[in-house]
Amino acid sequence: MQTKICTECSVEKEISEFYKVPRGKFGVMGKCKECIKKYQKDYHSEHPEKKQKYRNENKNIIRERNINYHINNPEAKKRQALKRTYGITLEQYNKLFESQNGVCAICGKPETDTNNRTNKVIQIAVDHNHQTGNVRGLLCGKCNRMLGLVDDKIEVLIKAIDYLKEK
Repeated sequence: MQTKICTECSVEKEISEFYKVPRGKFGVMGKCKECIKKYQKDYHSEHPEKKQKYRNENKNIIRERNINYHINNPEAKKRQALKRTYGITLEQYNKLFESQNGVCAICGKPETDTNNRTNKVIQIAVDHNHQTGNVRGLLCGKCNRMLGLVDDKIEVLIKAIDYLKEK
């Protein structure tokens, strides 16, 4: 497991104890999560007027700007989420989607789950190994949830297969 020394507290910690950033040697911030939270808490206790002023004056402006940005740039949100969460580009996602002919890597069916708010079919999910972070393929919501519910444990899936064969 990789470790890194926090530039604030000088303690060696696991990489998971640092916030991710798209740059840097390890792809994480220099200060650990704990030190960043402490800094923010101290800053806001020393400058309460800035936090309150920012919230009151800018909340609606920022919300409206974000909504307009995502309406005018529908791929931007997806592009950011793919890079932040899985470390892949939208182009890599699209290439994987094409190589799987737009269907789930497990059941071979297209995604049918819909967004409750928009009633549109959601995008097929990126499946990744939670230990290594490596992308394995694209799955429909049902298959993705199935793997998540068994914590990717092969022995549980084998027992489930045996159970279904018996019945």
